[in-house]
Amino acid sequence: SGTQGKGDLYVLINVLYNPDFERHNNDILNEIKIGLSKAILGGEAEVETLSGKVKMKIPPGTQAGKIFRLKEKGFPDPHSYTRGDQLVMVKVEIPEDLTSAQKKLIEEFAALRGEEVERESFSDKVKKVFR
Repeated sequence: SGTQGKGDLYVLINVLYNPDFERHNNDILNEIKIGLSKAILGGEAEVETLSGKVKMKIPPGTQAGKIFRLKEKGFPDPHSYTRGDQLVMVKVEIPEDLTSAQKKLIEEFAALRGEEVERESFSDKVKKVFR
């Protein structure tokens, strides 16, 4: 029968790398992409978290670069029973391949808001330069 002494316990923790998340202490940051209509009108977006997907409310008029906070969706704090937060930055996808009907609707929308609408396309401007 031997004696057992008190000693240090070493625990090795491997943290898996995920390129979709950026860690800041116990908080994490990620980006989501939403369409232009959702940014304007609002709705819901699916967000990946460390514990699975959740629905996040997008309020009407959400601007590109807006950061939302999901409470306690970050990493657990090793010194307490709390968790960090997840910060979700919104990127608004601007469509590049509008049909002529869609362009017309956007022009009408801009006119209703009193915005100046440039009807000449970039390719038309380039053609004029090289005539």
